[in-house]
Amino acid sequence: MADITNDADASGFAEPDVAQTLALFKQIGFIPPVHASDGDLPGWEFAGRAEIKLATLRPDEPLGVSSPIPPEAKTFFMKLAKFRQEMQVITDPTGTYVFEPGAEPEHIPHPEEAASRKARWKFW
Repeated sequence: MADITNDADASGFAEPDVAQTLALFKQIGFIPPVHASDGDLPGWEFAGRAEIKLATLRPDEPLGVSSPIPPEAKTFFMKLAKFRQEMQVITDPTGTYVFEPGAEPEHIPHPEEAASRKARWKFW
């Protein structure tokens, strides 16, 4: 695993600070959605989403998250891919999204689950 920050604790876990994430929003021209729980910092709640944090910490890696990506995050990743001029790949429970610079995201659904196998009993 790549060293992502000098501020990581002993387990290697690190989080970007909100200022870093909000600065990235401004840099790429993304206006985050406003939530009632944002307090004094509009975009605070959105900046705390797993896929947004991962994009801030690991810009050149494919990402995987356990919750479906909301439409606002798709807009964020479209702008991020265009800004960085790099493809961004994210997998969520619905499938894999491929964001290429200047293009609409491509969604590749997960393959159907493998059919359950019938028990094959041998009788001697």
